[in-house]
Amino acid sequence: MVDDGTLDGRIASAAYDDEGVPHRRNVVVEQGVLKSFLYDLKTAAQSGAESTATPGAGCSARLTAADQFSHSTRFDPIKK
Repeated sequence: MVDDGTLDGRIASAAYDDEGVPHRRNVVVEQGVLKSFLYDLKTAAQSGAESTATPGAGCSARLTAADQFSHSTRFDPIKK
């Protein structure tokens, strides 16, 4: 699953997030493995990470335009 706020025509797609950070493509889960977390400026600073350009207005990080790599409707369980 990816979070990509730059995908044209998708919900919450835009050049920048609500904090003014340019949107980018974030791989969240790949082949059932968690690859990254989503951060707004506040949670990124608290975690020693960079913003993933995914904040929602008045709340912490959220998905923008989520998409699966395979574009299928089947969701496999997350691997441990």
